[in-house]
Amino acid sequence: MILAHPDRVAHRDRDARSCKTKTVSRVTQNTVGETSGGRFIRCKPLVLGLLLPLWLASASAVEIGNKVFASVPNLDTPPKIDGQIEEKEWQAATLCQNFLRAADGLPAQEPTSLWLAHDQSHLYIALRLKEFALDPGSNMTPMFQANCRKRNDSSFWKDDFVEFRLAPAGGSTVYYFAVNALGTVFETGDVTGKSDNGWVAQAQVAARKAVGFWEVEIALPFAAMGAAPTGKWNFSCVRFECRLDEKSSWAYLKDGNHMDDSQSGVIGFESAGAAVQEQVFNSAEFAKQQLPCAVWLAAPAELTWQCELRQGKKNQVAQGKIAGQAGLNKFFMTPPASAATGKTICQYAFSGVNGMF
Repeated sequence: MILAHPDRVAHRDRDARSCKTKTVSRVTQNTVGETSGGRFIRCKPLVLGLLLPLWLASASAVEIGNKVFASVPNLDTPPKIDGQIEEKEWQAATLCQNFLRAADGLPAQEPTSLWLAHDQSHLYIALRLKEFALDPGSNMTPMFQANCRKRNDSSFWKDDFVEFRLAPAGGSTVYYFAVNALGTVFETGDVTGKSDNGWVAQAQVAARKAVGFWEVEIALPFAAMGAAPTGKWNFSCVRFECRLDEKSSWAYLKDGNHMDDSQSGVIGFESAGAAVQEQVFNSAEFAKQQLPCAVWLAAPAELTWQCELRQGKKNQVAQGKIAGQAGLNKFFMTPPASAATGKTICQYAFSGVNGMF
């Protein structure tokens, strides 16, 4: 499958960061296979993993083949698309955090939270995007860009925005959908490298700016993509932030190329009733061997977790169980002890509800 951007020239200019004149140099990748901070390739099915220095670990998704994977749960009641993320509406959704910078695979300076859920008619997406420039006390408000109000206009690329690429299971088209803080969209279909700007997602979109962040809610109809919530889809979510000249991604971009479909993640619709919700944690918690986790369950169930740590050729495994209750279950996972320095591979998986998720 070939994925090309709907406006290649304009987007390359945006990668040169047309919203700022500052030039940002890339960090040279000197790690064999991947850069520190990135999720790593693991063939074990449905396992979450990443390659990390000891100040970062992530818990939102699982690895399937060589791609980061997230299970998208079914919602009995769809969220209201009004641009205000309400906890009760999204509590049963999968939550992905700890976006990684495309330049070097390290944690993004401006955090992004991504919620995913579905029903039989729509894929539901919500994002909360922290932004220091939106805090009046920062005196940097003009550096946040939200100006384009016209669909598929070339000025869109000068704004702060977030983009998605979706390739339904069994299809040959990659659908591109992007939105800024005004709720303006850029949307196109792409078949074997040829863009179709006539494609319309027919999505419900609502966005708003608030103090220190902006957020957006999206209801994307499956019918517009000629698809259904089945199988596994290629999926990517990339944020473009003007103030810091920062591009960050849910899936680790090995060479920083957000237009390369082979570096996208995968979402699946098989696991209704259970959702892993990523918790942000840091080196201090990692050093204390206390990794915060959260799992949302539709009904009580016993969950088994397994955590593997690898440093060089040395593998260590820890396991445990929790008695999960209906709703959100927050708990701590105890990983094996690690060396004080060096890169570590940390991966873990849960089982107990509809198999592994």
